[in-house]
Amino acid sequence: MTSFLLITYVFPTGSGLQPAKVHAKKIYFVDNISNAHKKVIEAFNKKYDGQIEVVAINLSFDKFSTNERKELLARYLRNKSDRIDVFTVDQIWVPRFAKWAVPLTPYYSKNEKGKLLNYALETCLYDNVLMAVPLYIDIAHLYYRDDVLRKLPNYHEFQTKIKNSITWEDLAELSKNFPVSKNAYYIFQADNYEGLICSFFEMMANGKNSFYRNDTLFLSESRFKKVLNQLLKNIYQDKISPGKVIDLKENESLDFLLEEDGFSVRGWSSLKARETTPEHSSVLKKLERAPTPHFAGEFDDLKIFDKC
Repeated sequence: MTSFLLITYVFPTGSGLQPAKVHAKKIYFVDNISNAHKKVIEAFNKKYDGQIEVVAINLSFDKFSTNERKELLARYLRNKSDRIDVFTVDQIWVPRFAKWAVPLTPYYSKNEKGKLLNYALETCLYDNVLMAVPLYIDIAHLYYRDDVLRKLPNYHEFQTKIKNSITWEDLAELSKNFPVSKNAYYIFQADNYEGLICSFFEMMANGKNSFYRNDTLFLSESRFKKVLNQLLKNIYQDKISPGKVIDLKENESLDFLLEEDGFSVRGWSSLKARETTPEHSSVLKKLERAPTPHFAGEFDDLKIFDKC
């Protein structure tokens, strides 16, 4: 999942008849505002004091799901709100929001675009026009408790498997070696939102055959069932995932791991940047990162992960 900046037209709400005083131009920036955002915005505002002021509008992931953020942005833009100038969207949203954005092609030279990742840049195009620029890229990982894994006599064997993308079969076998409370062995996001779709398509993409060609999805019945059955097996057969996952999104899944003393969780690259309570911060620091699991015989070549 990639986050992008889209620049919108400023829709004025009207002005008075009297001459207005000269003030710094306010630019409203909408995103999940992190500490890194705050530092950059503070430095920018200090540099351009009296000229331009960036005003941060925080759509926190703690308060808004991905779906809710998307609908909230669309509603404000449809209403021509003057409180959105620059905003971030997921890579798959660019076509939907392009109608409210300024084409950026005139503002980026060939050399500047050449510094960006090609795969990220491709998703910034709509009708071959540059409508966005990449801000950051999130890659799915398996985060696991290495301190818990070390308690096993065959620690090095399983650590090697995990670091090289463990198979679902080996993950289920590993879960039998030590107890984890409430089946919180492998936690993933299975709430009714696009986070579950991300997990599903990651597992679909691990196959040898491409399922996406010429803007058409080819979801073979056998492959579809294999992935869906594995998600169900995690909860009901292998019992490595708690039934609670059907209520979990990104931040909630990490909270569940920490609160229930779980073993592993699927998460994005930004997972460890999450602020948490002092009692859980030490556990968060101990989480190791590895590729997500795969089916035996698939995704054995880790060049994709290494390149990312």
